[in-house]
Amino acid sequence: MCNLVLWTTARQIWPSMGLWLLIGVNTYPTPVALHSPGRTKLACVLLHLMGAGMMFMGYLVCEMKCVGMWPFVNDKRYHRNIKGKEWWVRMILCAIIGLFFILFVLTQGFMTVVKERDTWCCADTWAMKGDEIETKHGKTITVQGEPVVMNTASGDFLKLKIASFVFEDIAGLAVVFSHLAIWFFCEERQMPHILPKLKSVYYVDSDDEEHEDNKEHGLIVGVNPHNHEHLPKKAKSDLSEKQV
Repeated sequence: MCNLVLWTTARQIWPSMGLWLLIGVNTYPTPVALHSPGRTKLACVLLHLMGAGMMFMGYLVCEMKCVGMWPFVNDKRYHRNIKGKEWWVRMILCAIIGLFFILFVLTQGFMTVVKERDTWCCADTWAMKGDEIETKHGKTITVQGEPVVMNTASGDFLKLKIASFVFEDIAGLAVVFSHLAIWFFCEERQMPHILPKLKSVYYVDSDDEEHEDNKEHGLIVGVNPHNHEHLPKKAKSDLSEKQV
């Protein structure tokens, strides 16, 4: 990643910080944000949108890199061990995240355009500060504080708002299921961690030069070659080859 930030670091920071921004920073309707003192609420809206981009797109790019989707399809260093059903499940979830987040962004942009041009019926109507409005009792009052919603959306514009909400929710659920898929297929979940005798994934002869180099760096601890009945299949086969 431009030799500046590791992909594992980006995967830890972007989605989590984006989620914190989504949770911790409120978003506001456009009239409320534009008419807030110093437009501070507009800054909150921008931070909220940045959080959404970090959570969805940040996670999506890192996961695409991990499974080898375009444009990372030729870099097999990272996804050579992800094959078969796991690859298909994670790839499909990536596609769902990307598709529905893009649909969410496009719907939001389309609603902004049609609301400004007043071509679709019917967007929310607001009364701004200083506007005179009539109450249900026939009394005329002047709006003194923040903008007040006079009528909520209806018709085709309401359908757009519902579609935008559904698209964002589907993308969010896909992110959750993507995490669950990683957990379900991970090798660590199937390892017998509770066995105290298991200290390494496989056994290497002590007189092996490669083993000595790895031992110096703490990469291989070793395991008793006569107590390997609980080792994974690959580890057993590797151990058998060493013992022949």
